[in-house]
Amino acid sequence: MPEFENADQAKEWADAWVAEHVPSALVLAANQQEREHFVRFNHEYGRFIAQFETEFTALAELVDRLNFVDRSAWPAHRFIQYALVACNAKTFLSALDRLVKGHYEDSITLTRSLYETFVRALFVSCYPENAYSVVGKPPKGQRRFNLTNFLTHDLGLEWDTTYSVMSTFAHSNSYQVTMTLKRAHDRAGDPERLGVEFGFDGTLSEAAVPFLQFAVLAHLRFSSERLVDGTTLADEPPLSTAREAVHLLSFVLRDHPKQYWRAVAADLNLLFRMLPVADRREDWKQFLRTARDESP
Repeated sequence: MPEFENADQAKEWADAWVAEHVPSALVLAANQQEREHFVRFNHEYGRFIAQFETEFTALAELVDRLNFVDRSAWPAHRFIQYALVACNAKTFLSALDRLVKGHYEDSITLTRSLYETFVRALFVSCYPENAYSVVGKPPKGQRRFNLTNFLTHDLGLEWDTTYSVMSTFAHSNSYQVTMTLKRAHDRAGDPERLGVEFGFDGTLSEAAVPFLQFAVLAHLRFSSERLVDGTTLADEPPLSTAREAVHLLSFVLRDHPKQYWRAVAADLNLLFRMLPVADRREDWKQFLRTARDESP
């Protein structure tokens, strides 16, 4: 190995070293696998892709439009929520890109950050005096944002089980690691070959799609209902398109074959009934208790 006496020597050696190894056959093969995966994914889920692109565009255009309307009637905490939604909107495209190219775990991890963004926006309405704790360490005496505690203890939601699925991909891809360890334990025969692997996985596709649909629905509803509230934005494109997207996505969630997604749809409706109560600084916890008691 060479001894580098200065940066110029290191750069010269690195350039020569890299020239011996690129183009990488592995990277070229991976790029080809991504293209092939997109073709198959588009064949299987082309309607989802087209709808998602329309839904994301409506969200992005609505968020941009809010830059140019009178927002003077906004409560003090609303701009924090606006910044949360706006600064994370681009992540939707990254999550879709990873999904259509076969990087399911990365897509779910990105979607998890969007889910957390939505929960932070909810927290800001419920605890406006502690709003800045969603973006940093709060001052002494202020409530610290804790996603699990807020969902479970404050909102009374049983979302931990549903969304803990996303955590298994976000934290060192523990889902795949666990499955690999299980196969290694159960297998009698040649061991599994581990490493970088590409290919279509219908199970992971089916796991990733509804998470992404939920995330864009939550952000669309928050933008078209709460961020628009108190502004001068009329019912015009992109607001009308955003509301149409909410209508479609709400049905998709309510009509999902899995019961827990249908339950999440009902929870989401309850949350958006609660938010105006919280924004008026009324007792939103009592509202939730009463609404649940009145539910059949």
